[in-house]
Order: sequence, then structure tokens, then C-alpha cells
Amino acid sequence: EEIVPFVPLPDSERKAYAESIMERFANPHIRHELISIALNSVSKWQVRVLPTVKDYAAQHGKAPAGLAFSLAALLHFYQGKFTPGGDYVGQRQGQPYVIKENADVLAIMQAAWDGATDMAKVAHTLLTDTRLWGEDLTQVGGLLEQTAAALVRIKAVGVKVAMGEL
Repeated sequence: EEIVPFVPLPDSERKAYAESIMERFANPHIRHELISIALNSVSKWQVRVLPTVKDYAAQHGKAPAGLAFSLAALLHFYQGKFTPGGDYVGQRQGQPYVIKENADVLAIMQAAWDGATDMAKVAHTLLTDTRLWGEDLTQVGGLLEQTAAALVRIKAVGVKVAMGEL
């Protein structure tokens, strides 16, 4: 509902493309490791998702809730710290994971997350940082508010529960 209508293909090809993606992710024989998929996620989100967010917002007058949630989940994933060894490490259920990304992006993320308790402020800081997205994402109608609200829910109940609520 949020992506397929904006894929620049003829209608039949667009639907077939969406179905093929869903089939691939449902295939239990293909391992989709989050940490591998997450490599350089900021630039992937900017190139692959942001155009759809903007197209959707232009047509509907507000950013799409699901894709705003995806941005909040991305920001949450990047909450981490540099280790003495130089790795940038996040935590999931008490377990560390190394985040692989451009060093400048990691420095921006750490600065925004360092000691952060106000999720709206984190969202604002990161969405306005043009070094991450190539533009100020607060200019996309409703994206800041939806991303901040999703980030609050993610921090309160976790990604899986918050996504279920969505």
C-alpha cells in the first residue's frame, strides 16, 4: 500500500515485482541475516526508500506510517557506541552487534544517541542532518512526527511489539 503504487513500472510488473520480493523473504532456505542486510543502511534507506516516502507524501499529504516506522527502526538500530578497538557496537536483548557503516555516519549517530533520553529530540537531530540524507527530512510532511512517535514506541515496547501495533 505504501510502496507498490510508487514503483516506476507498469501495474502488472509492479505487482509481480512485489510478489517476488515477498516470496524471497518467505523462503526458509534463504538466510536473511539482519546484520548483513544492515550494511550501510543509511545510504540504502536514502536511495531505496526516501523517494517513495516523498512520492507518497506528495500524493497523500503526509508520510506513510509504515515507512516512517522503518526509519525509526533504522535510527534505533544505529544506537551504539565506539569500542576501544574502534568498532561501533549496538545492543539487542543484551547482546552486542557490530554496525558496519561509513565512519562519518557512525559519528553522527553516536553524537545524536549519546546520553539521549528524548526520542523526539533524537529523531529531530537525525532527520535534520543533511549529511545523512542529502536533505532535511523534517520538510517531508509528517515524517518527523511519525518517526518520533514510532521511536518512542520502539524504546518502550521493542521493535517487534511496536511493529505489531502498527
